[in-house]
Amino acid sequence: MSDFGSDISTFPDLDELLEPQSGRRVLLESIARRLSTPRGGLWWAPSYGSDLGAVLDEAVDPARLRAAATALQQQLVQDERILRATVEATYTPATRSLRIVVSITDAEGPFERVFTLDSTGVAKLMESNQ
Repeated sequence: MSDFGSDISTFPDLDELLEPQSGRRVLLESIARRLSTPRGGLWWAPSYGSDLGAVLDEAVDPARLRAAATALQQQLVQDERILRATVEATYTPATRSLRIVVSITDAEGPFERVFTLDSTGVAKLMESNQ
């Protein structure tokens, strides 16, 4: 098993027991934080974060959605645990939400996860098989 580090779970909320997480769960939570943090939202890391949530604040068109997905992909490969990443985002007008399919290759190999991002800006991880 690869070392993805360890962290206290903050997804979707802070783990009340403060139990350390390890494995891919740490990486997945990191991805969720990166896609739900506006770029420049952390004063100590001004290049961290994605503007993917900002897509929901304006009219959504395919070109804007592709540009935001590409920006998130560029963000993900900044994480040294991620070897390759692709991002596909789909907008659902009825719920004003984004479905974000993230395909990652890490030291353990390729895997895919689906996240949702709604107008509250909260990323939700939809569990799937590894």
